Amino acid sequence: MRKLRQDIEELLARAEKSDGEGSGDEQKLPKDIARREALLEKMRWARAELEKRARGGKEPPEDGAGPSIGASDSPPPKDTQQINLTDPDSVLMRKSRRDSYEQAYNAQAVVDVGDSRLILGTVQRVLADGGYVNAEQIESVGSTVDLYVAISSEDTSQRRYDYRPPKESRPKKVTDPRLVAMREKVTSEEGRRIYSRRACTVEPTFGTIKAVLGLRQFLMRWLEKVRIECDLTCLAYNARRLWSLSKA
Repeated sequence: MRKLRQDIEELLARAEKSDGEGSGDEQKLPKDIARREALLEKMRWARAELEKRARGGKEPPEDGAGPSIGASDSPPPKDTQQINLTDPDSVLMRKSRRDSYEQAYNAQAVVDVGDSRLILGTVQRVLADGGYVNAEQIESVGSTVDLYVAISSEDTSQRRYDYRPPKESRPKKVTDPRLVAMREKVTSEEGRRIYSRRACTVEPTFGTIKAVLGLRQFLMRWLEKVRIECDLTCLAYNARRLWSLSKA
């Protein structure tokens, strides 16, 4: 305790001495205090950024132009919300309920489920996994294309041979009639046959990107740079695919 008191008194003395020396750009805080000031400024920015995201990305109103932050109709940020001070564009996520959380980006990919010959044309059918379950979007997209979305992993994950002891299956409970209809569509005999093509098309693409191209994690920070890294990877994959098809 005595050592801590001495350290605090020393910092205060150095700060007071710094206040009396120089002016303008010549005046500088001691490194220990300056570091804390910089961290405090980052924390203020992080709080403002979380409040902005809670408002849907909208800037707070100017003085006298409307309600202040926290007084709008938008809900305040949840207590569990976090932001990374080094790379604020990234978020905490995990691949499944069995995996640990990591600071990461979520890359999306679209592949051809046809003969993989890069034939151009109007999209007739879309297959998507459980990460795209959204009743409003399913209704909107499903009105223009033949849509198949797995409502839960239990609906589509079936092994031909499984020697493990059987356990009671508890599918994800849904009540929205749009999701109920989609579940019935995907779990039907025809739906299972169609949806099974997803596993042999998009999953090998990710496998090739990881095992052959060597991209198992993004090396850049900030969304703009990560997007460039992802685009270059997809370009390399498509170029490799075109070369393979030309030699077939």
